[in-house]
Amino acid sequence: IPSAVVIAAVSGGRIYDGRHFPADVLGGVAVGLISGLASVMLLRRYGRRRLRRHWFAAGLLLVLAYEILYLLFLARTPPIFFVFMEWWGPLLILLLLARFIPHGFRHPVRILETSWRKWLLGIAGVMLVIFIYLTTCSTLWDRDEPRFAEAAVEMVQSQNYLYPTFNGSLRPDKPILIYWLMSVPIRLWGITELTCRLVAPLATLVAGLLMVWMGVRYFSAGAGLISLSVLATAPLVCISGTAATTDALLLACMMGAILPFSFSLQTGERPWHQLLIVVALAAALLTKGPVGLAVPLLGMACVYVLTPRNQRAVGG
Repeated sequence: IPSAVVIAAVSGGRIYDGRHFPADVLGGVAVGLISGLASVMLLRRYGRRRLRRHWFAAGLLLVLAYEILYLLFLARTPPIFFVFMEWWGPLLILLLLARFIPHGFRHPVRILETSWRKWLLGIAGVMLVIFIYLTTCSTLWDRDEPRFAEAAVEMVQSQNYLYPTFNGSLRPDKPILIYWLMSVPIRLWGITELTCRLVAPLATLVAGLLMVWMGVRYFSAGAGLISLSVLATAPLVCISGTAATTDALLLACMMGAILPFSFSLQTGERPWHQLLIVVALAAALLTKGPVGLAVPLLGMACVYVLTPRNQRAVGG
């Protein structure tokens, strides 16, 4: 029920704002319902059975064959391949690692346990350097990037930090936090692609470090490092993490809210848990508006409702 309420609210809001047609929204809802029902049916029927390797390999080859044929004969523009890899690329890599690595190496996390802090420093440093380098490799090519950048530049030039403007007119498309943050490197180092995009790689790094913290806390140091590596190599993150948009910052805000909430369930509520959740949710609201609260609040509500009362930790 909470999911249905949020989905209906977001869908209606996109139509009301003129961002999507009713047919688009109904089509997306239909695809989601069909996919969900199909997943539930498959899990109920085959969930207790072990997936054999040859069936997994056959399914993987079918997916790849379909994509190659579609790219060669049906797709009119090459970017369809990148669209495919944004969603399926990291998943296929993880499944390949899980199914085809020899038995003796099924747990590569053990290799990273002994000196995981050095590995963390190295992976985070390489990630930050590569992402910053990618911010300088192209002009502001996305539709929204020039708008965010121009609004931040106008904020610095006009010294008006109360509300953003674009070509002198009010820009109410997004709340003001992203413009505040983008204005800092612009004031320090001038107007370049790097300064306009610098917030994105830094926010992506923050989200990755929070993910490592959660992995170390719940699983192991190796699991946290692998999660950071997967995040850093996901094509969609490589795009959003180097763009002058709000996506990377919103990801960091959501992780900042989910992490202390998960700790509060594990060890009991503490004042710093509540403070961090409030700060992260406020930042998400100032980054994306009410939509920025949908994912963390819905996730928290579902976890809290579905967790039995006797399994919730009691602080003290």
